[in-house]
Amino acid sequence: YCKEKTNSADLKDRQTLLNLIMEIIQELKKYHLEKDSGLQYFSKHDYNLDRREVPDYGGYQDEQRVEIVPRDLRMKEKFLKHLTGPLYFSPKCSKHFHRLYHNTRDCTIPAYYKRCARLLTRLAVSPMCMEG
Repeated sequence: YCKEKTNSADLKDRQTLLNLIMEIIQELKKYHLEKDSGLQYFSKHDYNLDRREVPDYGGYQDEQRVEIVPRDLRMKEKFLKHLTGPLYFSPKCSKHFHRLYHNTRDCTIPAYYKRCARLLTRLAVSPMCMEG
């Protein structure tokens, strides 16, 4: 009796996870189409699963892997602006800003965006960047 309950709960979790993955793939597809003005990274195959395909999901794990990395740079910028407010960097400081913003772990991994905001704020008020 308990085993049947566990299997049905496990199947429901798998289907929920599968639905989440499929939604992320659809969002990535839309984002890439908007970003690259029509260049298509995914085939024209529709990624919606038919009902009879859902139970077979476990059998196709190694055939096709899609790396899911939801990096929307506009969201990164909005989030950092929300945390820091408007920041100004002088031309002398632009090189340091670009290095920090594009090349550090703190500013490229969403989990560290708060640290990135703190570093950007400190850079903006540093004596080197305050000079015209």
